[in-house]
Amino acid sequence: IATPDHWHHDILIAAVQAGKDCYTEKPFSHTIQEGQEMVRAVRATQQIVQVGNHRRSGEHWKRAREVIQSGKIGQVVDVRVFDTRDWTRGDPWSAQIAAGLQGHLDWDRFQGKAPRRAFDPYRYFTWRWYWDYAGGLMTDIGAHMLDVNQWLTDMDGPRSAVANGGNYYFSHWETPDSVHTILDYGKFSTVFTVQFINDYENVGAFYYGSEGTVVVDELRSEVRVHPRGEKKYEAVEKWGTKYEGGDHVQNFLECVKSRKEPNSPVEVGHKVITAAHLANIAYRSGKRIQWDPATEEVIEQTRMDPTDAWLKKQI
Repeated sequence: IATPDHWHHDILIAAVQAGKDCYTEKPFSHTIQEGQEMVRAVRATQQIVQVGNHRRSGEHWKRAREVIQSGKIGQVVDVRVFDTRDWTRGDPWSAQIAAGLQGHLDWDRFQGKAPRRAFDPYRYFTWRWYWDYAGGLMTDIGAHMLDVNQWLTDMDGPRSAVANGGNYYFSHWETPDSVHTILDYGKFSTVFTVQFINDYENVGAFYYGSEGTVVVDELRSEVRVHPRGEKKYEAVEKWGTKYEGGDHVQNFLECVKSRKEPNSPVEVGHKVITAAHLANIAYRSGKRIQWDPATEEVIEQTRMDPTDAWLKKQI
């Protein structure tokens, strides 16, 4: 299933109810509620479904998880994950937009159950950056980086989310081209940054522990383990990375034959993208979203109250 996000729900449910195994691309769902419905629908069948969070099939990530879970870096107290790219010199869809449509397009069919809009080539070719069809960079890239964040630390979801960002370069985008979220997991917090304007940092992750640090440096295609103390800049362990997409598809095909659970089952895809959805809710509402990952319910949404006595003294 490689359609825009807002079609994933209907197609996946129809497919498994028709007795089909599915590989559905990330992000798993367009909303938290749709994700919940998708999980229930899949589990009401015997079908194999792999969600395209392909880092789950990367051996280098598994090894990093083993280091963290073994306690070698002590207690994880802070995580930073990021994905920065430069699309200012070549948006992949700019050529298609400039060339115009080739052949027939059923615009009403494309929109599906999304709000009716007049045809707009930007909406069609760059649907990822419009709220009607997707969740922007937060869900598109968060499906990967928030996945490894929760997987390597063995967490089901955040307790709260706040977010900030904006449209600073791509004026035709509806979703932000630079966005940041802070997720509180109770035991530690995660800062996730994603922007498509400057690629200096590239893609990576830092897992800061009380006794050391795990660094995933995709620019150098390596994972490093750094100790605390005088030798903190010297890695005590280091290994290479490899693109995981092919192995993830292979895992799906093997599970179709064996009927075993794939590396990224629907529950995983749902929990990961829920964190990204919460960040988007926080961004769009301007509120701090408190969440119960066990019951999958919003506990509270809070906004800064300028009438608060303490706050008035500060501002």
